Amino acid sequence: MRTVLSRALLAAALSTLAASGCGYSPNPESGTLACGPGDTCPEGYMCAGDGTCWRGGGPTTCGTTAAEKLIGHWVFVAPSRRIIVCSDGTGLNEEWTGDYVDVDTGGSAALRAFYYCDLDLDIGATASTVLRPSGSCNAQDTLDPTITYTWTAQIFTLSTGDGCSGTLAASIPFVATDPAGSVSCTMDFTGTLTKS
Repeated sequence: MRTVLSRALLAAALSTLAASGCGYSPNPESGTLACGPGDTCPEGYMCAGDGTCWRGGGPTTCGTTAAEKLIGHWVFVAPSRRIIVCSDGTGLNEEWTGDYVDVDTGGSAALRAFYYCDLDLDIGATASTVLRPSGSCNAQDTLDPTITYTWTAQIFTLSTGDGCSGTLAASIPFVATDPAGSVSCTMDFTGTLTKS
């Protein structure tokens, strides 16, 4: 009797395994499963640009939450301007395209960017950044090491509605010092940026 019972249990176990093997249908949450070799994913999913499998076409590349919309590689496009006015009467007013700012998580605030200095940024009521006061930073001129700059960011407001394009209003005053003395300048940025 024991042999018959064992065979019956074995047959039931094998049929259960066979049924579950034939009916296996993975249903992972979108973005949690890495794409396989050759960008393969389970049936019904596609490999998105971030290297994960998504059902229904992939993530919105520009983000859905305020933080996701702000995080990314932002490039200045026309019409954007950089205006510098210095205490010695010199200055610049120029088109400012091609330069970029990267916004990511980290630092002592919700977000961090580096633009002349490390900038700690809070997230405003809408998808915009609010600069946290953070002091100043220094660096030598890359072309003339006798010149040292001290930057103090006062405003850095990146705003976006869709997370794909945005605007920046920034004011980063600085002091330029060389062997002959120093000059104080205001440096303001206004413009349009796109996330790439």
